[in-house]
Amino acid sequence: MLTNPVLLILFFALLGCKDANKTYHKVRQSVIHTASASNEAVSDTSRALIEKYLAEKEANNKTRLVHILVPLCDNENQGIVPVNASLGNGQNLNTNLYWGAGYGVRTFFRKSADWSVVSISEGPKSAILQRLIFKHKLANVYLVADAYAGDKMEECLTDFWLELNGTKNVGRDSSIGLINVDSVDFVIFNGHNGLMDTYELPATNKDGRRKDAAVIACMSHSYFTPLLEKAGGYPYSMTTNFMAPEAYVSHAILNT
Repeated sequence: MLTNPVLLILFFALLGCKDANKTYHKVRQSVIHTASASNEAVSDTSRALIEKYLAEKEANNKTRLVHILVPLCDNENQGIVPVNASLGNGQNLNTNLYWGAGYGVRTFFRKSADWSVVSISEGPKSAILQRLIFKHKLANVYLVADAYAGDKMEECLTDFWLELNGTKNVGRDSSIGLINVDSVDFVIFNGHNGLMDTYELPATNKDGRRKDAAVIACMSHSYFTPLLEKAGGYPYSMTTNFMAPEAYVSHAILNT
């Protein structure tokens, strides 16, 4: 079981990112520059207010909400070391490494003894191929999991940041229906580190509220953390090395 790390250090390299060393310093400087470009940020950069807010919600039996965004593994459209063709088909929900395979998000959470499936549906927009909603069996916690097409990495990353900075809010998405919450509490990005492919992201916080964030991707700490403070995301779990972004990591974090 994982503890409460700021850095989740995973030393296994089951799935790497090609040309990572060539782009690392260039992209990292770009991210730092982007994060420094805005003077606006939420006032408290610690996790104290998050802990207080979540404790109050739990004490009052209010729904806590997690959103996990999964860009499907894609040999053709992402800068990864190619995997088996079916695992790396970014349009195939049933065989994709990060979704329908044995340790994919859909498969792993559906088999979990801790979570129950509430609904399975098409995504609320074309970039999202499927949406699953889970309910924790012992706590008032819901999990919304979205599978983005493998060629929609930029849109997936942008949605991740817009949710952290308060511009978007899956908790108010009418397509969810069953969840009566005013805001998401924990946002997780799970997949290839798209910032290695030099996408630019909107960072400035809009709602004045910090939220827990995890990025289950190769070397996410160096690429994502400089932007999180400006977006309003607290780096609850990040990575420092190459790793396989499979569902058991997010599952352990959420159970903790």
